[in-house]
Amino acid sequence: ELAVDIVRIKEDLQDTREAYGEDKTYLADLDQMCANRKKEWEERSRTRLEELRALKETIAILSDDDALELFKKVLPSPAASFMQVTESTAQLKRSALRVLRDARQMHMSDNTNLDFIGMAIRGDTRGFGHVQEMINDMIENLAKTQRSDDDKKAWCLDKLSAGAGAKAEFERSIADFSAEMEQVKTALATLKDELKALASSIAALDKSVAEATEQRKAENAEYTNAQAQNVASKQLLEFAKNRLHQFYNPKLHKAAKKEELSRAGRIFDSHSASFVQVARHKQTGEVAPPPPPEAFGAYAKKAEESNGVLAMIDLLIKDLDTDASQSKVEEKNSQADYEEAMTDASKKRAISVKEVTAKTNAQAELTDHLQTLSDKRASMQDKLKAKEEALGSLHKECDWLLQNSEARKEARAGEVDALKKAKAILSGADFN
Repeated sequence: ELAVDIVRIKEDLQDTREAYGEDKTYLADLDQMCANRKKEWEERSRTRLEELRALKETIAILSDDDALELFKKVLPSPAASFMQVTESTAQLKRSALRVLRDARQMHMSDNTNLDFIGMAIRGDTRGFGHVQEMINDMIENLAKTQRSDDDKKAWCLDKLSAGAGAKAEFERSIADFSAEMEQVKTALATLKDELKALASSIAALDKSVAEATEQRKAENAEYTNAQAQNVASKQLLEFAKNRLHQFYNPKLHKAAKKEELSRAGRIFDSHSASFVQVARHKQTGEVAPPPPPEAFGAYAKKAEESNGVLAMIDLLIKDLDTDASQSKVEEKNSQADYEEAMTDASKKRAISVKEVTAKTNAQAELTDHLQTLSDKRASMQDKLKAKEEALGSLHKECDWLLQNSEARKEARAGEVDALKKAKAILSGADFN
């Protein structure tokens, strides 16, 4: 399952990289398009200002006193003179100028168009045909400008919404990666503690096994020594018993070859030799020994007393046999318990080692997964930064328009309405 997750994460990383490349391309195209639109807008504004400036200067030229005097001289008909204005024409001019003035007071923004029309009305002496054409052109230009603003506003809203959505998605992805990284870090910390506990457990188990082994060796050595001492004691008692039989019950005596003397025999020979040496020492001397004492008759063996001694020796031998048997059983049980404990310890250690291997592998996989998550989060952070820069450029281009679009639209509508009323007045309509 972890391998499948790693493959899926790698695929997600590749998709993320491709999406990041596409976003960078989109950002570059967007920057280029914004730059082009800005240049176009600057060129359009410059051309419009130049056009208005030309109109203003033209009107000023044609309205100059010297020009009017010149036109009076050169124009063939008095009806065509700029100064021949009837009372009705003057009234129309005043009405039209009042409408334009009211519009200027209501809309304090750009009133250049109204100013130009007002100047054209004041300076007109040949009729209002060309002024009405100017009004028509200005109304058409205002409509085009409004449509351009509407299109730009819709474009800005669309791009800003899409950019904000992409930014939110990047932020959610970064938050998800960060949360998953915290989970992985917690899992790694848990694994580290578990591995430390397993290492301590294995070390404690090895120490217990070593201590149990040393204890078993000491017990076995003690058992071996005790058994050897029991055997030696039993042999000595058997030898002593056999010696008593030699004297009191010769039929029960078991003769032993001198070269096969046991430890007990060697002890007896040692004591016999010392007795002989003492006897010889007593026999050597300068003074002749005294005459032998009077004989007491034949010696009677103490058979009954010897039977008690022999019974006591038999009891001691029996006790030694019993003790040897019990020690043998205890040694056998101790060895079985030790072997069982060693088997259990070996199984437990194998399980612990297997757990250590599994947890170490899981730790390595989680470490790789954590690095993958860190790389993906860094990639998302780069994308978020690029998207924020793109949104910053969009805000620089669009914020002013979006904040003032309604006011600009209202001002244009008022300007168009004033131009239409002025045109109607110049055509003879009455708005009083």
